[in-house]
Amino acid sequence: MVMKLDLPEQGSVELLKQIIVERANGVNAKFFAKIGDEWTERVQAFIDAAGNPELIKKWDESVANPTPFLTLYNSPAEGHAHQIVLSAMREKKLQICPSCGEDGTPHTLDHYLPKTDFPHFSVIPANLSPMCDICQGHKLTETLDKHDRRIFIHPYFDQFVENRVLRLVIGKPYEAPRNFELLAMDGLSPNLKALLLRHVTGLQLQPRFIHFVKEMHGHLVRTVANIRALDQNVVHQIRTFRKLEAGRGKNGWRHIYFASVLKDDDLMEWLVNGKLPEFIDTVPDNEDEETAVGSAR
Repeated sequence: MVMKLDLPEQGSVELLKQIIVERANGVNAKFFAKIGDEWTERVQAFIDAAGNPELIKKWDESVANPTPFLTLYNSPAEGHAHQIVLSAMREKKLQICPSCGEDGTPHTLDHYLPKTDFPHFSVIPANLSPMCDICQGHKLTETLDKHDRRIFIHPYFDQFVENRVLRLVIGKPYEAPRNFELLAMDGLSPNLKALLLRHVTGLQLQPRFIHFVKEMHGHLVRTVANIRALDQNVVHQIRTFRKLEAGRGKNGWRHIYFASVLKDDDLMEWLVNGKLPEFIDTVPDNEDEETAVGSAR
């Protein structure tokens, strides 16, 4: 449900130092000269705390005068260090949202700590990561729950999401399951399971994922009917699907689905040997011959 990302190549502290130098001749030169050292210390503290809002306090100076910081993000001057970094980070390279795992190129940058409360982190690369519009609409400016525990996984700092963290339990009847249950993978510590649950709940991932899975499961059953009609190996084909999706992200929705199907012995037995629904578009046994004849006309 979340993808581990490498920290941006441009280090946050290094970029900040460039920004301060570039501001030396600007309209806010005195302001940035005054707060430069403390700003740098706070960015380093952000890195040391892995962005954890449980450990990072608001900065009164920043909240009282947010405009100089927010202008850096909202109106970056062409060719300046932070403009170059922001442009690179906005390049649409990903095919999956790092925060939820849904297919599709994320179109926005999310501030892990919101710029409304932490304007001094508004252009800090370690505080910015790609996110889909749906996730951002649910996340908004939330950081801590009512018990002051962080809600969201950080795609740069939370190493545990390098591996798959969620599994799916598919109910019966397999041809039209009545329920799907999304659970944490075994082996996660209680603290990581709790964080994962807060993340899933905060982004409303369960209903979004289950809606996807219902469609995906119907598609797989139809695909398996065709695989069997062609006398091919069902297990091998589903393993191939899983392997292809693992390359795109182990916590992508498709990979979670295929990996969970392969782990369910009863479901796999039904897919391999059980009575499947009848589909009018199942590939006929002589499909190759029909295609060859059609191609010759």
